[in-house]
Amino acid sequence: LIKDEYWALRELVRKSVKPKRCARAFSRNCDLNRDTNIAKPEWMTCLGLDINPGEDREDPEPPANSHFRVLQESAVSLAGHLPYGEDAVDRKEEAEVSSDCLTDRQAVLDEMRTNNNEMY
Repeated sequence: LIKDEYWALRELVRKSVKPKRCARAFSRNCDLNRDTNIAKPEWMTCLGLDINPGEDREDPEPPANSHFRVLQESAVSLAGHLPYGEDAVDRKEEAEVSSDCLTDRQAVLDEMRTNNNEMY
């Protein structure tokens, strides 16, 4: 997909993922080689899909609402896959931001869980 094609998805992610700074980094984190095009393997890595679906897996089936998990944890799933090259210092700072995003995201999820428990 080229940048114009995944614009609508970026907007959906921005509206549904909290905190906002994690949502803003979604498309940037999906484009692993930074060529402004997101290839199928990059999407599969970004969304946490199995690239080889024909192989037997022992993992349990994902829950019915797993599409929300994908959007909410997308910034987290890419932290270990980001390539480091000439600008390793800049990318190291981005990794630190991602880890901060992970912490912030976990805090938001805990708060949402607490609020849901209080309602019932």
